[in-house]
Amino acid sequence: MDNIFEGREDYYAHPQVTLTVKDCEKLQRRQKNAFGDKWPYKGHYLPLIGPIRYNGGCIREEEWYPGEIGLEPIVPEGWEVRYISTWGYHVQKTELDIWGISHANT
Repeated sequence: MDNIFEGREDYYAHPQVTLTVKDCEKLQRRQKNAFGDKWPYKGHYLPLIGPIRYNGGCIREEEWYPGEIGLEPIVPEGWEVRYISTWGYHVQKTELDIWGISHANT
């Protein structure tokens, strides 16, 4: 895995979050958009994951940073964080196929 801090040592790093099974289960309700339509995937995880750079920088804890980095949360066994293109990050139960390989819900 690549080091996400490489070249970004001066970015603000948010503390890594540890989710419990109860937290993961609470995330399983479907989000709604502005029109009241339910999203097609459960488990939407909103906090920032990965690096983001701001043109004017950002102020965190009364200090200026050129950007910030959010780390992927630690999830309990049987759960995983998945990225679903155009829908963002989701915390979902691990589902294995007959070969023991995990696949995103499609």
